[in-house]
Amino acid sequence: MATFLDTQLEGYLLEVELSQNDQYTCYLGHQNADGPTSLIKVVNPLFASDEFFVRRFKQIILQVSHLEHPNIIRTAPALHKRDQLAVVHDYVETQTLNQVIEAEGPFSAQRMQFIAEQIASALDYAHQKSVIHGELSADQIYLGPDDHVLITGFGETQAFFGTNLARNAYVISSPETVAPERVHGQGPSRPADLYALGIICYHMLAKKPPFTGPTSTVLHAQAHRQPRPLYQVNGIIPIDMAKAIGRMLSKGVELRYNTGAEFTRALAMAHHHKKGLNQFAHLAPISEHQRPLPFMTVFYTVAGLMLIIFVATLFAWAGYELGLRQAPAQALSPELMTTNTISIQRQNDHIAQIAPTGALLEVNPVAPTTTPRPKPTSPTNALLPTATSFATRQLPTVTVATPTPPTLSAPPAPRPSATPASQVPPGKGLFIFFNPTGYDLVVDVSGPISRSYLVPPNEQYEFVLEPGPYQYMVHTPTGEWLSPVVADFDLPPGQLVEKDYYSDYDWSRE
Repeated sequence: MATFLDTQLEGYLLEVELSQNDQYTCYLGHQNADGPTSLIKVVNPLFASDEFFVRRFKQIILQVSHLEHPNIIRTAPALHKRDQLAVVHDYVETQTLNQVIEAEGPFSAQRMQFIAEQIASALDYAHQKSVIHGELSADQIYLGPDDHVLITGFGETQAFFGTNLARNAYVISSPETVAPERVHGQGPSRPADLYALGIICYHMLAKKPPFTGPTSTVLHAQAHRQPRPLYQVNGIIPIDMAKAIGRMLSKGVELRYNTGAEFTRALAMAHHHKKGLNQFAHLAPISEHQRPLPFMTVFYTVAGLMLIIFVATLFAWAGYELGLRQAPAQALSPELMTTNTISIQRQNDHIAQIAPTGALLEVNPVAPTTTPRPKPTSPTNALLPTATSFATRQLPTVTVATPTPPTLSAPPAPRPSATPASQVPPGKGLFIFFNPTGYDLVVDVSGPISRSYLVPPNEQYEFVLEPGPYQYMVHTPTGEWLSPVVADFDLPPGQLVEKDYYSDYDWSRE
């Protein structure tokens, strides 16, 4: 039996009641008799009577109505009059992602990656518009023909959270995808949406979320337990892809990927490796007599032999040098005169190495004395220098003179602050961002191409981009301490645009 909303909701016709929960009663209906079918969510009258909630809800839904993205279902501004409050969405006649996973799961890595890229694109776009989903799950995502993704429900949890009437049951209706920080009482956030995206990717590859069961059990697991590694659940999944999804499911916000685009790039790189645990399961085992010698064993053996040879050579050279230093001086022998000259030359070479660069060396060799040495009485004594030879042997005198340092005729030229426009690659544009704050800043650039980079304090990064209109978002990795900055700029070909954190900061918020 058809039911009519009164004129307070502008004449929408309600035909079928679909579901009901603590926040909404959902209907299928039309605005006009021949109008398209719409999904109408009528807010619980308990909330609709709260003036503060109504004002906040209408403001957030108005922001959502301005979202235009191929993967986001269109939403109309909220309808309100007296104690009735409703929101209207375009109706999609297709299955939810949860239903498709139950029927066709688990998905292949390629199919999961294709769906994840669309979800990540929609999340990044909404986050740049300061809209948080807050309740992303496989029941909020619809799959159309050719796995085209459509997402609904943006901003609604953001409106409910923080009101006096909202309890945990109101804001956590999908415990399987809720982030750990939300279990601890924090509100909807960009990292929490990305955590939900990681859970959905896990769900697509394993055919079930990492944590299931009663709500209290799942919430406790989300806050305190690590999910089972994905490559142990599904052995054909590339290990690097499982690690990328595992990083998105980190309990610490700072350990996750900063944007959906960064996450999907990691998935794409991991998909090229395709190293799963079951990749070589079809190969027959190798018998012991056929098993080749392990590579590391050969490496360590060769390295050990080379080390022994090196040490032996080092000791031989040291012994040779020590023998030369202890050889007795023969004052009257021409051969010993030649040896003494070589020793002096070695000392000069050693002094040249330790003297300051540019120093002047003056070496004055002292001629050996002609005092004859007594003839040795035995072959053993002939090998040892006598006390007289040590007393009469003198070392050359070395003088090191340090030259006066030259003076600079002109001060050095200052270093340029930015890359000149002439060095911009042909047909490209250059966007330079400088971080003058004391915090690490993540810069997300979206337009004809998208880029993300973390810029440390007092440093800058140069984005080489295609010409065109761009929007950039600046925030800290955790989303705390500093307010995010979102602004637009045009990048002409062959030109550069310079920005910093304060270039487009909205001081009216202070």
